[in-house]
Amino acid sequence: NSVSFAVKSVDEKDFDISLPAALECCRAEIPNRVLARRKLKPSALTFPERVFSDDAIGEEMYDVDTGKDDTERVRALVAKAAAAGGGTVVLPSRWIRLTGAVELPDNVEVTCRGRAVLSMLDDADAFFRARDGVRARLANLVFHRGRHAFVAEGLKGLVQLKNCYYY
Repeated sequence: NSVSFAVKSVDEKDFDISLPAALECCRAEIPNRVLARRKLKPSALTFPERVFSDDAIGEEMYDVDTGKDDTERVRALVAKAAAAGGGTVVLPSRWIRLTGAVELPDNVEVTCRGRAVLSMLDDADAFFRARDGVRARLANLVFHRGRHAFVAEGLKGLVQLKNCYYY
């Protein structure tokens, strides 16, 4: 398994690929072609103003034995946003239990006003899956358990995680 990330500069005009002093010993492992890319322009993600929500998703408290499975409700909400050509899916600030990955369609943001905790009942799966070419955003979400927050398949596209936590 590997993890990759980019850190934007304060003015968001380019990516900062400098290394902290503690990681300077790793510089030799970075390919020259990566070091040569000094001025990458981050893609601005904008989404249609349509908002999709379902207050029946999730529970106030997490109960591993009696909690309901919200997978199909979340998938239906995301599918509704995809069918409309994109938009923002707003999850309620609750514990949301999933049993399988939710397909992230193009041009969709999944967020929460406040903080939603998504808990994966099957640790073998990811919470979200993005196919080749998808541009999407996950924001204000906490991922509990699960194998990955999301899996990106393919070489093109952009999935931005904003104010998300994984534990």
